[in-house]
Amino acid sequence: MSSDLTLVLRAVFLSLHVAGGVVGLLIGAFAIRPPFVRESRLLLRRAYAAALVVLFVFLTATVAIDWPSLQTTQQVIYVALIGLAAFLVTRVWLAFRLARVQVGGWEAKYMNHIYFTYISLWEGLFIVGLFDLRAPGWLVAGIAVGVLVVGAALFNNYKGRLTARNAAA
Repeated sequence: MSSDLTLVLRAVFLSLHVAGGVVGLLIGAFAIRPPFVRESRLLLRRAYAAALVVLFVFLTATVAIDWPSLQTTQQVIYVALIGLAAFLVTRVWLAFRLARVQVGGWEAKYMNHIYFTYISLWEGLFIVGLFDLRAPGWLVAGIAVGVLVVGAALFNNYKGRLTARNAAA
């Protein structure tokens, strides 16, 4: 494959990977709410799942293009990131299965699956962005922990309010 074609493919694949992540960030907050019987939210949930699949597929494609030029440490890191992306897709699939079956207590499990995927997108955005800016490691770690703490607080507050509202209804 010519180097020009490789550069073009890499740019296209990386752009599509980023697009999947951005769409996931925009839609994910709305996908966290469980789809109750009268309100399926199926299109929204499918769009979120599709965004994560796009992120996974084009991350894998980008790494495949770059693989020959990566050092061993980079290869290990990218394989781990691809594994994480596959795990995110799996968690969305598990959430969909829970929403379809709706066995007792499914709402909290559904929300936990979607939240895990959503907070992972935010973590990725901040960590990659800070690495690209060549931020010091302590700052990257601090921001990553901060995103987790703030995200968990917001999610637990939302989940508590939604659970209380559903119990009252």
